[in-house]
Amino acid sequence: MRNPLPFALIITTGFFTACVFAQDSATPPRGAEVKLVRELKATSLMRTASADERARALESIRSLRDASSFTKVWRELRPLGLDTNEAFFDALLQCDSAGLAFLTTIAIEDDDPLKRLEARTRLPQNAPPVVTDIVSSHLTAEKESWVNRAAMVASATNAAQLIPQLIDAQSAEGTTTGTGGNGCWIVFGRQTSYIAGLVPVAGDNSGAFQPIPGIIYEGSLLQITDSVVLIYRTEVYTALVTIAQANTGVSMAKLGNNKALWRDWYRDEYPALAAAYQSERAKVEQADHVTEVPDA
Repeated sequence: MRNPLPFALIITTGFFTACVFAQDSATPPRGAEVKLVRELKATSLMRTASADERARALESIRSLRDASSFTKVWRELRPLGLDTNEAFFDALLQCDSAGLAFLTTIAIEDDDPLKRLEARTRLPQNAPPVVTDIVSSHLTAEKESWVNRAAMVASATNAAQLIPQLIDAQSAEGTTTGTGGNGCWIVFGRQTSYIAGLVPVAGDNSGAFQPIPGIIYEGSLLQITDSVVLIYRTEVYTALVTIAQANTGVSMAKLGNNKALWRDWYRDEYPALAAAYQSERAKVEQADHVTEVPDA
């Protein structure tokens, strides 16, 4: 029987954030699984390989357990197709917290929406701490896409503990262009043409005048020298409403993007609503397990 992993180290790279756990003596040597995957790519995972060979290769991928090799293995497997990706995701689910952390990171950071969807659907319906930690760190990311995707993961895993952070992440306020120069010009008005002058034109026994047109502008001119950008994140708002309703049974869409109203609701009403809803669900589940005894 393998001993439990005693500690974990969070590693942040340019693309992935993952939990790498201390390894025991049963874990393969560092780099062995990367070498195995590369060998499979050159043999059983090639298009010329038979169906049985590919099936055995996918089983080998599902048996991967070395958390320190997750990033390199994913880079090798990512371009190979959906079946290899799914086999790797299945392997991650068998690696406890380290695998869940890496799977959550893929669900947020990967550029392929299909791969993100496949990873997200494999996460637990009730987010464990390692998932909420990864989601929480991405809700404050500089990339808008990561913030929105993190909210989608929070919704998929019913991460109710992230409601306060989702409330704050609904919009990004006070971002200024800071140029200090002419940002743009906006004109409200109309143009009126008139004859500003005439140019005489002479010919053989003839003469004429060529008109010089002019334009008069009437209206208003607005000069914008600086601007402030306010970003409303609809994905985050949708996730917030979904999680709130899933844990209270009440739709709070009426609060809109008003952070102050959301904070007041979460402080004053959410605890009682959540407790009452959970109590009601517990009674329903208990009633579903009651077996009626027929009359004698």
